[in-house]
Amino acid sequence: EIKVYSNESGIEGKIGAAAVLYRDGRQRTTMQYQLGSDTMHTVYEGEVVGTGLGVELLRTQKRARSASFYIDNQVCLLGTQSIRSNPGHYLLDHVHVQVERVLKHHPNLHLTMRWIPGHSDNTGNEAVDEEAKEAAKGESSAD
Repeated sequence: EIKVYSNESGIEGKIGAAAVLYRDGRQRTTMQYQLGSDTMHTVYEGEVVGTGLGVELLRTQKRARSASFYIDNQVCLLGTQSIRSNPGHYLLDHVHVQVERVLKHHPNLHLTMRWIPGHSDNTGNEAVDEEAKEAAKGESSAD
């Protein structure tokens, strides 16, 4: 099974997002992105971008049959469940398009989105929290 954790972090006036993918219980790959200044970007945007990074990580996997996303922001999680576009939801619209591409690439994939409490004692959640902090400080692996 594949598990994907996504998160955001705000440090030193910057917002960063990250995703970490685990497969068969082992961390396989990560992706980070610095959105920019927290005067121009929100925590919510960071959460959605982190989810999008996670979807991109999932897309790169071969023979994916089952995947669970773990998101610690309930508003972001609810947004992934809604397919209706709303003003200002351009980032979620992009995530929905990404998910559609993944499902076309992996037609038998069972995809689940789950809420996980922030800063919970979970290895995946702790790993993505650290990656998001690094992203906020300027580390980026995505353009």
